[in-house]
Amino acid sequence: MPNPILRFDIGCENRDVTEAFYTDVFGWRFDDNGPYSRAIVGGAEGGAEGSITALGHEPHQYVMIYVKVEDVAESIASVAKNGGEALLGPLPLPTGGHFAWFRDPGGNMIGLTDV
Repeated sequence: MPNPILRFDIGCENRDVTEAFYTDVFGWRFDDNGPYSRAIVGGAEGGAEGSITALGHEPHQYVMIYVKVEDVAESIASVAKNGGEALLGPLPLPTGGHFAWFRDPGGNMIGLTDV
């Protein structure tokens, strides 16, 4: 079975402004999800989870989808073997598990996670 898209992040420089925009446009609500991110709550049942993230450094503006994999280290090694570029990680998540970012051969940034 193909690996599913598990979650997404919307990066921003000003989380308050970005959250207000998505609340006004889509009715999204938010809950604390760590020091740099707030989780989108009340989304569609069975849909991908999402967060608004302000890293405090570049990249500020981005949309990142995360593909669920069994082993982040193994998958990021496969990315490199197949023409992609590992950008970040694998790194531990505060809630357990790991994540990594890579760039595909076309230049798109994609995330990997095992949780």
